[in-house]
Amino acid sequence: MCQVNSDPMMSQKGFLEVQVPPDILDEESSSEVVVQEGRDVTLRCHASGSPRPIISWKREDGGKIHLGKGINVKVTDSEVLHIPKVSRLHMGAYLCIASNAVPPSVSKRIILKVQFAPVLWIPNQLVSVSIGMDVSLECHTEAFPRSINYWTDTNGTMILSSGRFDSIVAENGYKAYMKLKIRNVQQQDFGAYGCSAKNSFGETNGTIKVYEILRELIYNAPAPRENNMTSSETGSEKPKQKGRSHTAAGSGWGSGEQEDDDGPAITTTPDGVITYDVRKMFQTNNQPDRRMPHRRPPTLLQPPHSMSGVATAAASCYCV
Repeated sequence: MCQVNSDPMMSQKGFLEVQVPPDILDEESSSEVVVQEGRDVTLRCHASGSPRPIISWKREDGGKIHLGKGINVKVTDSEVLHIPKVSRLHMGAYLCIASNAVPPSVSKRIILKVQFAPVLWIPNQLVSVSIGMDVSLECHTEAFPRSINYWTDTNGTMILSSGRFDSIVAENGYKAYMKLKIRNVQQQDFGAYGCSAKNSFGETNGTIKVYEILRELIYNAPAPRENNMTSSETGSEKPKQKGRSHTAAGSGWGSGEQEDDDGPAITTTPDGVITYDVRKMFQTNNQPDRRMPHRRPPTLLQPPHSMSGVATAAASCYCV
């Protein structure tokens, strides 16, 4: 108050407002919150200052905050952040920002951790490889607290990195990538491998089956042979197709007697390699060399009895 001692006395009152920048009250605010997945969670942030600070929330990674009922926001203003039915997607760092137009604004980092049992998924549950080659098995897991991740072999024994086996685990937050590399695959390596993840809330397992395939085999048809016959009208020679043609209605194939060739159309060596004589199977004069992939089949019950088709058209063969 300002006063002048005059007659009459005069005075003037004034008011002074002091502006104070915001200050977050740590004892009244959350710091690290741990909650089980599916439950509700509340984060709190209080601050002092003059004028009274405004509290804003946002995710540190810049993502949206899921508030339930389809409400997703980048920023929300409130001293209390309530999230219903929290999930692992809510996990992360949240920033509580206090501002009142008096610089500087201040913020507090609050960590939200969501606990849940391990889950896993496998990109490829069936993996094929030839003996002597390398193969990699992959498995992805999610868990919090972080799970213990390991591989088991065909006998159920835990696999450690040694010799021909390399076990790799790469973690990123609550996610983990597991990889098992087997070098120089041997016959005893074929079978089912287990991928497991375990923490205090549960355990989960997956299976990857490794099976054998043979390397590519090459099948060569013999060179075509021409047999001559004399035309009764011109006296010229024209080719005659030998062997029995497997005739279908409207196929346009000729017919004749089957040639006596030595050996069957399909043969198997003691080491399991199967050879097909394409000429004997299809009886065509101009059959080109064929290259086709082949897997080791089960025991062949019976060779093909008969086939039919149109020349130059595609054909399918089945073995049982």
